[in-house]
Amino acid sequence: DILSKKISLEDIFQWVSKCKDYGTTELERILDIIIFWFGDLLILKQGISRRVVNYDRMEELKSEKETYYYGAIKEAIETVERTKGYLKCNVNQSLALEAMWLKLRQYQGRE
Repeated sequence: DILSKKISLEDIFQWVSKCKDYGTTELERILDIIIFWFGDLLILKQGISRRVVNYDRMEELKSEKETYYYGAIKEAIETVERTKGYLKCNVNQSLALEAMWLKLRQYQGRE
């Protein structure tokens, strides 16, 4: 839901606040879901809908794919992967997640 709309700063801080009690394992799972979402966008941009992981969210994905360019999707996936690495290194969880969402927000509509 936060992935399928223009992300506001308020959305970011609310989401990060909800995640503050999660452990590293739970956050890694959440970040994996985000990676799958962006992976699905990339797959749809290539016109291969049968390989989509989040098939139950196909309409949202089809709508969302138009707001990202190929390069931005690749950068988004790399950003989330980097954030997973930061969390494994015990950086400040809230700051890492806030920075990630701010970066992801920048990728919408960008080549």
